[in-house]
Amino acid sequence: MKFGITKLVILILTVSFFACSSGKKDEPEPTNSTDFVDEQKKYEEIYEYTGCKVKDARSIVYLKKTTDTVSNEIYLHGSRTKDSKEIFWVSKYKPDGDLIWEINHKMDGNHESTAMFFNILDAETAAMMYVTDRTSALSSQYTTETKLIIVNTKEGKISKSIDYGTTTYATIKPLINTFLVYNTELEKGVNSRAGGDVFVYDNKGNKMNYPTSSIRIPERDDVIVNDTLFISQKPFSIVSLFGAKKWISDYQLGKVIAYTVKDDVLDLQYAIGNQRDIVQYDLKANKLIIDSSPGSGNQNVVYAEIGKQYAAADDLDIVLHKIELSDNDKGTKYYKIQYSLYNNTTTGKITEGTFKIVNQNGKEIQQYGFFSYIFPGESVTNRVYEFKELSTEKMIYIQYQPSDAVPGSTKPILRWKIPS
Repeated sequence: MKFGITKLVILILTVSFFACSSGKKDEPEPTNSTDFVDEQKKYEEIYEYTGCKVKDARSIVYLKKTTDTVSNEIYLHGSRTKDSKEIFWVSKYKPDGDLIWEINHKMDGNHESTAMFFNILDAETAAMMYVTDRTSALSSQYTTETKLIIVNTKEGKISKSIDYGTTTYATIKPLINTFLVYNTELEKGVNSRAGGDVFVYDNKGNKMNYPTSSIRIPERDDVIVNDTLFISQKPFSIVSLFGAKKWISDYQLGKVIAYTVKDDVLDLQYAIGNQRDIVQYDLKANKLIIDSSPGSGNQNVVYAEIGKQYAAADDLDIVLHKIELSDNDKGTKYYKIQYSLYNNTTTGKITEGTFKIVNQNGKEIQQYGFFSYIFPGESVTNRVYEFKELSTEKMIYIQYQPSDAVPGSTKPILRWKIPS
């Protein structure tokens, strides 16, 4: 069978590919001695590889295995020969390998077909492509066509078929209650008949009326939150399926620890290196609720303005007067800050807080020195401190660190973005 679309996901199943069987049971009954040897050997090799007790093993040409991680049931799909033609084949097996059902679909005329790009959508539904190789009866020319096939996996029946005509599609991306059909840039580059559209279907195969021209495709490692939102790993962000970034971390790379969605609020816990952060996002109102500081787990972050006074969590008032950047042209970059701290309380002395600068991967450089108490009505004014780092390191913000944060304080973490 010839393919016009990339065939990387197909495992070519030949007798020489598999190791010899180690005495598995449930072999088919022999018909004659030659047929029995071929059938038995092929059956044992497939059973050794998949754990499935297939019917008519000799006829199987292409095979791919998918295991349902919830039920541990196994699906095999690909093609088998019938009347000298390869035909679409998909089957389902119990965890012990017993056959539950199988579908063998034969095209009419001089055509061959196979089942490709199998994806489990939910507990009762799977989607795959019915790939047809149409060979002209008058010449050796052929064309490849694809149909989207929805299978009821409880009953083992095809419930829907969507024909794309002479345009081919090779990628199915499950979401939650919907899925995408599209072609990767690689597919479009090697296949002149690969379609450029992105289709959104519900899990029954009904096309959704979404503005597909602006859809952003989740990458392999991205985390799907719902049918319109996912967490992008690079840059680390909460992204709408329709392209808009809802929230972007200060860091390029992050790792999702856990997330929950309750009452239309997304609670996201993630790690930057060994530090942890949380974000809360209101999905219904489309707005950020909390963006916490690494390690704090509960406080809002405010990106402050240069020259403006803010109340910090230690009850000091703080003004960052300026940030000056310089470079020695020999590989070192300098970050000079000038700031003032004021104790406008009447309740007691407060230890000075410090600053740190942070890069896009969460690496920190701390302020060092001798720090003392600031008494009520007193201040530290126009203090200057200089950080330095390699010129190759991109530092993205400066943060104030209270030394004596008031327990239960709701005052925000204060950050200032470093100019580019």
